[in-house]
Amino acid sequence: KFFDILQLQTSRQHADFLALPFIKSMQEGNITNALYISFLTQWYHILKHTSPLILNVQSRLTEETEWLTDVIGEFTEQMVSHNELILNDISVCGGDMDEVRHSKPHMATELMVSHAYDTVNRINPLGIMGMHHVLEGAVLSLAHRSGNNIGATPSVPKGAFTYLFSHGSLLQDNADVFIGVMNRIDGSEDRNQIIHSAQVFYK
Repeated sequence: KFFDILQLQTSRQHADFLALPFIKSMQEGNITNALYISFLTQWYHILKHTSPLILNVQSRLTEETEWLTDVIGEFTEQMVSHNELILNDISVCGGDMDEVRHSKPHMATELMVSHAYDTVNRINPLGIMGMHHVLEGAVLSLAHRSGNNIGATPSVPKGAFTYLFSHGSLLQDNADVFIGVMNRIDGSEDRNQIIHSAQVFYK
């Protein structure tokens, strides 16, 4: 099934991701308050582009992939509905919500978002599914699982995990839906694009 192929074809990139010092520290619950604010800030800069990206995706679906419209829309609604929680968690950590709103993203974050727009608008809109696979399936699920460990450290306030825990409750349901969606995609061009996009987004 295609989801299994996707997992296999991105296994090296996933392993590289897990080997990053920041990710290891997150899994061990050994990160500072400043680093946690930085993580949430970059996540905010990614999330605020979700709606315009998905609108672009939906406008470019073909007759063969039009069935994805409602599925993608549901994923988007869930992600955007929790956007303010990120800012609230940053505030609990002592960060400035308005400063985050008006800040510029890290260059790597900006390049990732730019690549997402370019893929959707110029190459193949289904590339966005590779982004979802990495951000929701790997990064956010790992952060959610690590939340209790991070919360046990004295450096991060215990009330600063509303986003991770609120959105985390949706992760398993979304994962099951995503697997089903991936296994319905049978076009080789679409499959190759999703795999390639996931590899790039891991990087």
